[in-house]
Amino acid sequence: MPNLCADDEADSGQAEFGLSSADTPDLQIQETTIAWQGPLPPPGALQAYDDVIPGAADRILKMAEDQAAHRIQMDRLAVHSEIRSSLWGVTAGFLLSAGVIGGGIYLIATGHDWAGSMLIGFDLATLAGIFVYGTRSRLAERNRKSNQ
Repeated sequence: MPNLCADDEADSGQAEFGLSSADTPDLQIQETTIAWQGPLPPPGALQAYDDVIPGAADRILKMAEDQAAHRIQMDRLAVHSEIRSSLWGVTAGFLLSAGVIGGGIYLIATGHDWAGSMLIGFDLATLAGIFVYGTRSRLAERNRKSNQ
């Protein structure tokens, strides 16, 4: 490349090829970005992948199918886990509450009317509070899901 001074740097591409500014049209640079959402590219991109690497489109489709099957299986496992956890919670709550009520009945039967009544009353108030809290939280969750 010829030795150029600072004034010639702007024309260095033209000088290298022996062109003057009158010989070259205005240059325009265009940048195109293509993006897509989801597991699969558009059909034209799949065809382009298949042209470069034969069988690539089938591999991409298989990968998307495997990912969808995995996601469905994970969702199914999460739902079953939540159901199992909920059942264990309800069972434990029932047994605990039945034990407390049984203890209250025993206290009443043995002459401790006030203590037994308080124990049963606190247990029933706690059960009512849990019921109200659960109802409100389910309603709030349904409202949140319907607003999405």
